[in-house]
Order: sequence, then C-alpha cells, then structure tokens
Amino acid sequence: MLQDIGDLEPLWTSPDHPVVCWPLRGEYQGGIRHSHPDLEAAVILKGVQETRYVDAELECRPGDVWFAASGEMHSHRTPVPVTNICLAFGPDFLGDAMLGDRHWLAIFGQAPGRRPRVASDEQRASVLSTGWQMYREATTQSPGWEAAVRIHLLQVLLTLAREWVPNQHPSARPGDLSALLPALETVCTRAKQGEKVSTSEAASACAMSRSHFCRTFRRLMARSFGQFEIQSRLAVAAHLLRATQLPVKDIAVRTGFWDDSHLHHHFTAQYGTKPRDFRTRKARHL
Repeated sequence: MLQDIGDLEPLWTSPDHPVVCWPLRGEYQGGIRHSHPDLEAAVILKGVQETRYVDAELECRPGDVWFAASGEMHSHRTPVPVTNICLAFGPDFLGDAMLGDRHWLAIFGQAPGRRPRVASDEQRASVLSTGWQMYREATTQSPGWEAAVRIHLLQVLLTLAREWVPNQHPSARPGDLSALLPALETVCTRAKQGEKVSTSEAASACAMSRSHFCRTFRRLMARSFGQFEIQSRLAVAAHLLRATQLPVKDIAVRTGFWDDSHLHHHFTAQYGTKPRDFRTRKARHL
C-alpha cells in the first residue's frame, strides 16, 4: 500500500505499548490482499476509501474508521485521492482496561461488518476532529507528539465503542482474531497482576487442543503464545519503571519474573536497553 503513494516511513511512539502510524495522502489501488501481525485502525480524513475483507466490503468517507484484526486479510481502493491516518498497535497497547463489561479487543474479535461505525453527525465530527489532530501531530512531530497520538487513538476507540452493541456470540471462523479472544483477554487482564498464563490454560480458554492453539496463535499473531505472554508482562514492567520508584527487583517479582536478572534478560531483549537505563531515560523526558 505504501509503495503506491510514495516512500513513507512509519512513525513510532514510545517503546512500551508502541503505536506505529502512517499519515497517508494520495491514490492507491489495493488489488493484493495483505495482513499484519498487529491490530490496525485508520481514520479517513479526506476522500473515499473502499476497504475490502474476505467476506465484507466497507465504503469509508471522512470521519469513518476501518479496523483490521491481527492476521486479517484486507485490501484498499481509493476512487479519488484520500488522506487518512493509519495506526497499528499490539493487543498489549490496550492493556487490561474494560469498556463496561467487555474488553477493547472485542472490537477486533467481531466480523468486519459488525465492528463499531460512526452512527451520528456528532460522532462523525468528533472522530474527524480527533483524526486530524493525530495527523497534525504525526506530520509536525512537535514535542510530545508520541503521547498525543496514543491518547487520540484511545479517544477514537472510545467514541466509537461507547454506544456500540457487539454480537454476543461472534462466530470464530478460521483466521478470525475472535478465535483467540479469550486467551488475549486473559493475558491482558492478568499481566497487570503479575500472573502468568500457561499455554495449556490459554488453549483451554479458546476450546482448542494445545497443538492447534499454538499453530493458530503463531499464524494469526506472527509470534508464539509464549512470546506474547512474556511481552505483555514486560509492558507492565515498563509502565512500572516509568510511573513508580519501585526497585527493579520488586518490579520483577510483581510482574511474574523469577528475579531482577530474569527480568533484565527479557527486558533488554525486548526493548534494547536495561531496565534501569530505561527508567533513567524516561525520567529525563518527563
């Protein structure tokens, strides 16, 4: 998609719970279906975009939002030049926060045609305004733009999902994120409590055999379940390093690692820096 409109580099926000965004402008045809390991959301700012899935097609105009789940095949076509802000993020970005009695991930667990859409002029105006704010932040990159993009993304999701009533029993077709939703919800909820989730437990929650679950998870998420589970707890550790003065050894135990050296090993592999250096660097930027 990006090759059709120029060599645009993705812009990354912070290293913990990262969001990748592309402010896009131009015309492109999406004859080749593609997928991504992370979740994806895009706000249409100008023009018209047709987003096509395996079993659905959505026409999106200014103020509309389209979503793509992990591993979900989709393509795009723009009959006229379009401007949008497209964002990709992992399930751990959404954390363990709940929207009423359901998790944010329920948005992506639904079939494309069942996901929340703009339902009123007021809602469209709100989404469009927030989308333009993200676009300006990503293109100007003023101090604090990373935090602003992340906040605006959550605002878009909240605006759309607040009055949305999902299908209570989504069908889990092969390739759907909904097949993994119970495991993802369990990990995201319990990571903040420092509780590990075993592969067998996750597979049972999804009503799959362990081997089938492992194959399905790797295919849809482009990583093993074990990697995702550890990454989710590392994201909590990164938050605690940034937001508290707890000793690293206490954070290690609190997030389900054996000790600070165990946390150090995985944290350095994930973030490319030692936990203490990460805390110091973040403190300088606050």
